[in-house]
This record gives sequence, C-alpha cells and structure tokens, in this order.
Amino acid sequence: MPSTVTTTDSGGSRVGSLSLAEKARLAAFSLVALAIIALNVALTPVEVLGALFLSWGGGFGIHQVHDMVISGLLWIAVLLPFALMLYHPATG
Repeated sequence: MPSTVTTTDSGGSRVGSLSLAEKARLAAFSLVALAIIALNVALTPVEVLGALFLSWGGGFGIHQVHDMVISGLLWIAVLLPFALMLYHPATG
C-alpha cells in the first residue's frame, strides 16, 4: 500500500510554524552550538589550527603527524556544531 505525505507547510519559513517551546529550544541549541564554535576558535592557538594544512611542509619536526591529527580533530570540533545547526531533517 503506497503512502503519501502531505504537509501544510508551503515551503516558507519552518521557524514560523514552531510552537513557543520549540522556538526556545531551537534558540538555546543555536546559542550552545555557536558558543562551542566561538570557544574552539578563540581558545585554540592559530598554529594548532593551521597545523593540518602547514604540517605538510615539514616545519613541525618529529611531531608533524601528531600535530596534524590533533588539528584535524579540532577542525571537526569547530565544523560539526555548525553543520548540525544547518541540518534540517525531513518531517513526515
């Protein structure tokens, strides 16, 4: 038996159709995600964030691979919350 999904959303703003509690939860989640991004960028030294890209040149000595892995994990910690804020699952 085929199923169909009908929605009343006309493709407009999804936030406008949320209840007050859902809007508060969305705002709180967005603030927490932005705080995680800001803290990661502000508290991580520029050399460490750049190590993922700069270590390929060999300027980091014996800890080159170690610095690249740590830098890669930090970039994931910066980009993952941002990606989660942009993700909107399909309703239905």
